[in-house]
Amino acid sequence: DPGTIQSPLKGIATPKDRTREGAPPPFLETEELEILYRFSINHHLTWRFYVNTGLRRAEGLQVRKRDIRNGYVHVLSLTDAETKTGQWRQVKIPAALDWVIQALMDRSNTEYLLPQMSKVSLTRAFRTCAKRALEFHPGEFPPGATLHWLRHTYITHLIDAGVPTKTVQVLAGHTRLSTTERYAWVRKTAQDRVGILNGRRHKGVRLIRRVAEHDALITSAFILVSA
Repeated sequence: DPGTIQSPLKGIATPKDRTREGAPPPFLETEELEILYRFSINHHLTWRFYVNTGLRRAEGLQVRKRDIRNGYVHVLSLTDAETKTGQWRQVKIPAALDWVIQALMDRSNTEYLLPQMSKVSLTRAFRTCAKRALEFHPGEFPPGATLHWLRHTYITHLIDAGVPTKTVQVLAGHTRLSTTERYAWVRKTAQDRVGILNGRRHKGVRLIRRVAEHDALITSAFILVSA
């Protein structure tokens, strides 16, 4: 009908609402991360670090260069900058992230790994990059993405790679296993979900050993993410 006005958005896929109540924690697919990086000229190294370590915003800002050693980032709980659980943990650094770590160290002229800014400024910087990515790639990049989605992405990719939930709980620094299990529901079949939840069998001291045993899975899960 020549009198009908066509919507300029016709043909563009409507993005899923990843923030709706009851939905799994929102995360970014590998292709979406690549779009984000392209529109984050000054910050892509920081985003790559966060998405490949799963650190919380404040935890990342407090990482010192000396906390990166032996293939791990040691996340400390300090009197002036406590972790959320009040405990320390170590997170495996994927081999594919080595160049990012080196670039961050070379650029930093302080004892800290990441550029020093306030938590609010870091959040604002991510929002600006995500907004630009959405403007240039509507339908390919999700609306509403926040810095914390990078942590969700880390956890989701580990779960998707088959790393047991108890191991992921330790890496993510979750106090309760039930928090980690929320990510298990990104799986599409009941059989997959049962396999993921079976990770509950890893208990006690053996849990720490399991982290080392799953280093290969952790690394393989993020080769594309950090490339």
